[in-house]
Amino acid sequence: STQSTWGEFWDFIRLQLKKQVKMVHIPPCKWAQRKDRIYLTVDVSESKDLKINFEEKKITFSGHGHSGSGEGDFAHTFNLFKEIKIEESTYKQTPREIQLNIVKKDNGFWDRLTEEPTKFSKLFLSCDWDRWRDEDDADDVDKDFGFPGMGGMGGMGMDDMDFGGPGGDSDDEAPLDDLDPSQAGGAPTELPPATN
Repeated sequence: STQSTWGEFWDFIRLQLKKQVKMVHIPPCKWAQRKDRIYLTVDVSESKDLKINFEEKKITFSGHGHSGSGEGDFAHTFNLFKEIKIEESTYKQTPREIQLNIVKKDNGFWDRLTEEPTKFSKLFLSCDWDRWRDEDDADDVDKDFGFPGMGGMGGMGMDDMDFGGPGGDSDDEAPLDDLDPSQAGGAPTELPPATN
């Protein structure tokens, strides 16, 4: 009886080893937000057999392509932090990536993309700092995300920033060696000599 149980077990194992089990991985993703939408970029190039499904609080995608872990099948489901407008949300497939333009049901900034805590997604999901806007920056013009109707914005380089002229900031502070100790809270105190 024990011998037949072990025999059945090993037959099952052999059968499983003969089957070609495909590994499906979660590709790297980046996200950014505005008060009315989420931009989600899936880092998969040359994607094929792409399927994307928008639901009220969920986005599911799958396909085949190249990513950081090589060529293979990919899939993931994002359980979203809040509801989206399914009929207005779109995606665009490019040779280098997949771009999702997700329209929020209610305007406002989300605390995070998913309803799960960040610790569960930090291995594959990161902020897209090139497209990120805080609530304070909400009125800034969007960079083109590849969707019609989205305006472009020129980059702001270091040359555009004013640091107060050559060699420093614009503060009207006196150099430290010109400070009068009587105005800085009294005479400087001497430190005791160092002992070994």
